[in-house]
Amino acid sequence: MALDDRTELFCREFVKDFVGAKAARRAGVPIASSRSWSCRALAEPEVVARIAALRAELFQRIEVETDDLLRPLVNIARTNINDLVEFRRTCCRHCWGKDHGYQRTASEMRMARARHAKDLKKAQAEGRDLTEDIDPVFDEQGGEGYDATVDPNPECPECHGEGVGNAFIKDTRDLGVSSDAYAGVKVTKDGIEVKLHDRIEAIKLLGDHKGVFAKNVNLKGELTVANLATRMRNRGPLA
Repeated sequence: MALDDRTELFCREFVKDFVGAKAARRAGVPIASSRSWSCRALAEPEVVARIAALRAELFQRIEVETDDLLRPLVNIARTNINDLVEFRRTCCRHCWGKDHGYQRTASEMRMARARHAKDLKKAQAEGRDLTEDIDPVFDEQGGEGYDATVDPNPECPECHGEGVGNAFIKDTRDLGVSSDAYAGVKVTKDGIEVKLHDRIEAIKLLGDHKGVFAKNVNLKGELTVANLATRMRNRGPLA
């Protein structure tokens, strides 16, 4: 039996978000009766069949296959956090400086020299005693060449080989399949926060799909998820 125009429009609107009352309102049903109208409509076999047909057309049109839905979940579940962001122990400022003095980068050294020259010139113009106010010879300390990505020096007397902790965020253009786990970044007053999709939730969804997280599995007796996990930790036999 053919549906009337309003019911047909209701079916088309319903498959957008599967909220009956909203779909009914978008189909022209008054707000006051939209909920009851949609409930009556969804109880009609013809309406249910039409909605099922529209859903099938939608999936066929966008060519969504089961693999298309599962592949991102698999990639999220398999993602190593180090593929997206790393926390490294890197050298401190004294690790590789000359005689373990404070080491600057090349630009820091240029700015330090410029400041020293400016201060020296000002002191001379004011006739101050250079031996007391400022050393005429610029102190390079540990020299230049500081690289924050280098490993700590195990013989450093300042950090004792521990270095300093630094977070390194990977270039998202190079993530490959790991990009499925990447949910964007949030810039806060404390820096950049990398947002990730929930890996554990992805594992749960895949487990549910494969049926591996059933509450009870009979393998020569009753085996629950809890005691399976215990046996895996203890490396004991399953039989």
